[in-house]
Amino acid sequence: MLAPALTTISCLDTSSVTQFAKTSQDVGNNFKSIADQTLATCKWAHNFFPADEGSAAPPLDCAKYEAVEPQLTAVNDALFAYIASLGKLAAPVSDSNPFKTIGSDLKTADSSISSQDQSLASAAGGLFGALEQVALSGYQEHHLEEIMRSEDKDVQNTVAFLFGYAAHESGEIVRNTWTLEHEFCVGQAQLSGNQPLATRLLAIKCDEDETSEQAKLAAIESYQKALKVIADTHAKLSGTKNWKTQDMVKYLVPQITQLSAASLTMRRAVR
Repeated sequence: MLAPALTTISCLDTSSVTQFAKTSQDVGNNFKSIADQTLATCKWAHNFFPADEGSAAPPLDCAKYEAVEPQLTAVNDALFAYIASLGKLAAPVSDSNPFKTIGSDLKTADSSISSQDQSLASAAGGLFGALEQVALSGYQEHHLEEIMRSEDKDVQNTVAFLFGYAAHESGEIVRNTWTLEHEFCVGQAQLSGNQPLATRLLAIKCDEDETSEQAKLAAIESYQKALKVIADTHAKLSGTKNWKTQDMVKYLVPQITQLSAASLTMRRAVR
């Protein structure tokens, strides 16, 4: 993503390049926090608000989300580790590629996942493999240009998986969790109508939880926006040669601003 600039401006100014990578990392880290909190909230709601047979709330499948979450965060980690490596930030490199079975692992966790989503997730394996290539490149411009050009398809496919399947699964759990709780809140409010204090306390708790769930949905939407910024930026920079310092800074600053805004929205959702 940042290859044309890393060596071209390495002796001048790499601050904007590194800042882009660092801000991207913040987005990735926040997604992991949101996924963990989403699962925890789902389990809590599942135990505390057992749906009646006549419930209109969609089934709350915490078990499926718990099964797919490790794969979602692993693919997320692969993308942001790759971006970090391009920004000369530390990125873990392992001897074995953990993504060789990511497609079948997802199918085991979610039997309804499409073959297309399985294929998109497998692209994370290419990004994982690129980490070692970046480390061995010495950040020489022509080597990084080659890596970026060859990895752009994997970046686009990995982003497509996270933007689509990962965001959808996370958002669905958040929405279904609130739907179940909201049904409970409405029912209990009707039952406690002659108890003003209990009704008031219940309303406060339900309002707080609704605000929290809406914040998570906004965070997931911001995550999707950040993913689009990363995909567009990688495509732009991997397809352009001989960036001048001032042009690189001018291009990256707005992208960094968008990523920072997305990261802030996501961070607020998991406080």
